[in-house]
Amino acid sequence: MATTTFTCFAHLPAELRLLIWEAALSVRITLSVSVAPALAPELALATDEDPGLVLNWISPAPYVVGLSCNEARHVMEKSYVRLPANAAAAAAPLSPYTARPPPHWLEPDKTIVHIGEWPRAGTVLALLGADAASSLKHVALIFHPLHLSDFYQVCSDLKKHCPGLRTLVVEWTTARGGAEQPCLDARYPLIPLRKGREMGSTLLDHSLLRIILATQFPERPVFHMLSGRGWPREMDTL
Repeated sequence: MATTTFTCFAHLPAELRLLIWEAALSVRITLSVSVAPALAPELALATDEDPGLVLNWISPAPYVVGLSCNEARHVMEKSYVRLPANAAAAAAPLSPYTARPPPHWLEPDKTIVHIGEWPRAGTVLALLGADAASSLKHVALIFHPLHLSDFYQVCSDLKKHCPGLRTLVVEWTTARGGAEQPCLDARYPLIPLRKGREMGSTLLDHSLLRIILATQFPERPVFHMLSGRGWPREMDTL
């Protein structure tokens, strides 16, 4: 809330202010995370740091509210997880010649994290670090249907990095190398709220994938399969 338009916010009862901060920080969003493009050879020689991560919020990042004052940050730190220092917003890619970007935060219960196409998505999980990756509750990734034999490894890596996973969204694509972009829009962060039957593609038998997923997680995450060509009809009910 901008102090230029409401100058009495500081005079509100503390309980009311905290409720306002909590509401502002409790927004469901989608965060797309990818490995930063390879540095040019001359730049790669100038740094021995791990490859960076590029963060792209599909909507305004609510954690910015938590940086506005000490009171808001105190509320944010109760439920948010700090992302590693090698993660930068898409508008400010990492460079060995620029100052390290400010820290970024995410709320695991309200954020669905899209980690891109497998197997590169596995690198994203590793670079997120143990604290951030293990906090993830809702994960989405792109998977090529010809890689079904590798799905066991996908589930194994997810179990290793994200033991508390509740929702897994798999977008199958017929294009290699990520030629098809993920179908991210305003409905995406609502997927974890979906009740009833899990979504699946009519062009691919996903029953085997559910069985494989169940072998890795004692309590199998809710599993949805989407087509990279668009949303299934079930999404119209969200």
